[in-house]
Amino acid sequence: MKCLKQEVFSTQLSHACRFSLDCKMFGAYCYLSEIKGAVPLLHGPLGCAFFPKLVPPDAIRTQLLGLNHPPPFPCTDLEERDVIYGGAEKLRNAILAVDKYYRPELIGVIVSCPAAIIGDDIVEIVNSVKDKIDADIIYTPSSAGFTDDERTDDFNRHADDLISIWKDPDKKPKWGIEKCGRLDTLYSLIEQLVKEPREKMGNSINIDTYGRFHYFEDLSGELEEIKRVLHEIGIGVNTVFPGCSVEDIKGMARAKLNFMRRSERSAKFLQEKFGIDYIFDIFGTRYLGIKGARRFYLDIAHKFGLKKRAEKVVRNEEARLEKRLEEIKKEIKGKRIAYVCTPLY
Repeated sequence: MKCLKQEVFSTQLSHACRFSLDCKMFGAYCYLSEIKGAVPLLHGPLGCAFFPKLVPPDAIRTQLLGLNHPPPFPCTDLEERDVIYGGAEKLRNAILAVDKYYRPELIGVIVSCPAAIIGDDIVEIVNSVKDKIDADIIYTPSSAGFTDDERTDDFNRHADDLISIWKDPDKKPKWGIEKCGRLDTLYSLIEQLVKEPREKMGNSINIDTYGRFHYFEDLSGELEEIKRVLHEIGIGVNTVFPGCSVEDIKGMARAKLNFMRRSERSAKFLQEKFGIDYIFDIFGTRYLGIKGARRFYLDIAHKFGLKKRAEKVVRNEEARLEKRLEEIKKEIKGKRIAYVCTPLY
């Protein structure tokens, strides 16, 4: 059974790498598809809505939400006439139809490049139907270079950061993953969906998950372990996003700390809007290996003044881990091992 699972994951990964074109629209589609109860709706032509269907469901969707099918991806089907005269009416009708047919908790309107060129007033259109639907609704500017988005950055800078941080884990990255569309979606969720809390939770943290291709990792198991260890230290996990519900997203502002992996700019935005402190680690290099895992818990505990307690909890975890590592060392002694990381560009 385990071998069969690995074969399936391997095939999915190969398929995803071959057909996943990382335009901003696709990044927005991925992020929304990783939220339970959310349906992405594309304002654009059928061609733009087609290629995401070639990609298997995200690892986050399958492992954290337990959904083994790709999300629906309805589309306004913009044609030549709409490009000339505008597609506002098509979008209004599509929003009403998606709400009626799918009964989602959240509709995420994704703006394609052609729709941005037309210049449809997406804000006005969305606001005009809000009272006519049961679902919450957001819109996200995900149309590559056809909108004025200061958050887009050159991927070469991203690669330079990766090289620099591998050499020195304490070096601070200058950039985040700003250009894949996920950031726009996160901004949109914060701006349009996250609610100001009546009160903050005690010692609490939000955790930003990472990686639609991470089929081989036990994501749910890792998160359960993180939650357990943090609980022993005296820290609760408020929201793990994405890989959560719409209500979880709405309640993000209850936390006192964010652990962010995608973009420091979004972390700063949450800090400015809701006063939430943050730790930013884009590549995971600071928290790699046993020493890195120790550093992860101590860095978080330090933010809450619980470092002494954390050191005791982490020592106990390390002692348990050492026993398991001794067993593994016996199993692999004398064997040649190839370790393959999740592929990047």
